[in-house]
Amino acid sequence: MSAALVVGRRAARYAVPGVLGLVLVTTVGDVQAYRAGQVLALFVALVGLDLLIGYAGQLSAGQGALFGLGAYATALLIDRAGLSYSVALVLAAVVAGLVGAVLAVPAFRIRGFALAIVTIGVAIVIPAVANAVPFAGGYLGLSLPTVGPPAGIRVSSTAWLVCVLLVVAVAVAVTVDVFLQTASGRALSALRRDERLAASLGADVRMLKVLVFALASALAGLAGGLDALLSGSVTPGSYSFTLSLNLIVAVVVGGLRRRLGCLLGAAFIVYVPAWTSALGTSSSQIVYAVVLLVVLYAMPDGVAGTAGRLWATTVGPAPVPTVRWLRPRHLRIKRRPPPTPPDLAKETL
Repeated sequence: MSAALVVGRRAARYAVPGVLGLVLVTTVGDVQAYRAGQVLALFVALVGLDLLIGYAGQLSAGQGALFGLGAYATALLIDRAGLSYSVALVLAAVVAGLVGAVLAVPAFRIRGFALAIVTIGVAIVIPAVANAVPFAGGYLGLSLPTVGPPAGIRVSSTAWLVCVLLVVAVAVAVTVDVFLQTASGRALSALRRDERLAASLGADVRMLKVLVFALASALAGLAGGLDALLSGSVTPGSYSFTLSLNLIVAVVVGGLRRRLGCLLGAAFIVYVPAWTSALGTSSSQIVYAVVLLVVLYAMPDGVAGTAGRLWATTVGPAPVPTVRWLRPRHLRIKRRPPPTPPDLAKETL
């Protein structure tokens, strides 16, 4: 199958939800659009974290700090260097990816909770440095100019940014899905089960770890830059160790190795605190913890995984698409040419 067909098949999965999202964003108010933008920014970060935890089996507790690193890099490149938004976002993703590649070095020897403890240092150091460095604004942080829509598009700046976030989120989901179909992406499953198994299959385990850490960190940095543009400011307190824990909670609650799980996990950490904020700080935290425990106990595979199993047992498997190139490879009907009739004259002789 050609690369264009793979990309087209993956993009078709997100076409209808993407169009519906664009319609909803342009019709709701700025407050709801802002929360939807937060969900989309966190979705981008969770896709990278799911790639790291769900597919590669590498536990990292520093993604929140890399999220903040991307936010600060975007703000500094726009405010201090005067770069455009698109260039600043790309460079912020590159910076976060390089830091993530360095974080992969401890993963050469350790994994699991030991690796998570090592990455906690990153989650503590980056916000502390941002708070101490004068050109980063200190504890007050930095402000960013408002990003308005192009001339001729009559939507608010918040709605325009959320539309951009939606396009980026779909592009990231398609790109990661295509990457998982490559040889390196398929080797991640073997890496998750056993590193020796991955090495026996011909995979370079060290380079694979560097690659997956760099990709996950780059997506976290990109998400942080998008969130900074949406909120219009960056402060060190917004990217504390709590954010890293919330990202891990979100990817587990939503369901590992599922794009819907990333979306539901992002919505969980955005909307549940917002809906329970009227109860007070302590009551809101208690409700958040109770909902988290109930979900983890009743749905060990996450919300998306449990919903998928219930759908398969009650409704049955999803219908096979009628368009041939949209079908999975193992469900395609291979048309073979009819057999050649025997030559009766030769058989007689």
